[in-house]
Amino acid sequence: MSEHIPDRFFELAPLYALGSLAEGECQWVEAQMEAHPELTAEIAAYQAAIATLPYAVPQQSLPAGLKERVFRKTTGEAPPATEEPGIPVSKNFNFSDLKWRPFNAPGFEMAKLHLNRDSRELTCFVRAATGGLPYPAHRHAGPEEILMLEGELRIGETLYGPGDYIRAEADSVHPHAETVTACLFYLKTSVDNETLV
Repeated sequence: MSEHIPDRFFELAPLYALGSLAEGECQWVEAQMEAHPELTAEIAAYQAAIATLPYAVPQQSLPAGLKERVFRKTTGEAPPATEEPGIPVSKNFNFSDLKWRPFNAPGFEMAKLHLNRDSRELTCFVRAATGGLPYPAHRHAGPEEILMLEGELRIGETLYGPGDYIRAEADSVHPHAETVTACLFYLKTSVDNETLV
């Protein structure tokens, strides 16, 4: 790496990957990545490691009545009623408000829509610049779905464009992917996919 990269970048990079920096510090880190594109891989490595941390700790059950006791102690009231199981909670968003972060390969970014910690599935948008490094080959830990929205993406020998739907089953392998033109796609995938060398 270039010796002109400020030490501060390496102090802030893990916090940036966690999404816990103030806006000004985020902008500073992103400016460093623009000036030194090799730093994108550094952030992607932190994000990949961070994504696995919640799953390294065994799931613990909360003591019975804890939520109610905490609510009563802090607010003097009972906790609000929870929604019935199986009824999805919808979330509206404006595409321009999405938070984009580096994603697994230089030139690729993702904006997280939802992370299901129980099924270990990530739902997000991915965008990629023309000529970014190839997205690494990977083995799917679970089913993966891609819906191309803009641009062209080559996966192996197949070229995909707007409107193309790509589904891969668990244990299947996607070869390296590369952008032909800048592209944007919807992705639903496992956080446990195995990157292949």
